[in-house]
Amino acid sequence: MADYSRYIPQERRSLKTPADMVRDGKCVFGTFDREFETMELLKLKNPTAAPDALRRFKLTLWQATEVHLENGLLLAVCCDMGIFGLVLHVFYDKRRRRVYSWSSKLPSGRTEIAPNLLNGAQSHAGGRDFGIRYVNDLQDGRCRLEGRHRGED
Repeated sequence: MADYSRYIPQERRSLKTPADMVRDGKCVFGTFDREFETMELLKLKNPTAAPDALRRFKLTLWQATEVHLENGLLLAVCCDMGIFGLVLHVFYDKRRRRVYSWSSKLPSGRTEIAPNLLNGAQSHAGGRDFGIRYVNDLQDGRCRLEGRHRGED
């Protein structure tokens, strides 16, 4: 196996990952060796020009997955936009070359985004006819995704 380390500048090499993605109100940038234990972006100070009192409404928290299947491609999204939440499922049927899309809005309070992608942390949102749930275990290289959406025929 070739050793490419001599071609990678020192500032681009992986560092030990800090526990939090946000430190002293600022996002930690760099290349890290594993996932963050916490990714609480709502702790950022001045992430936009709007006042920090509106922080909850300035940042969209989300988790999304793209699943490649033999006959199609599925995109599943759970997001919290502060004002409302959204569950989105998009399926591209490779055989028919057609896109199917289902989306549903819900109150922000009925949407939860995982604080990290480790140790069973969950993102979920749903209503009577739709739902999505992620169970994150990336420390073991796994993430479970469950979803449902009743579409109109």
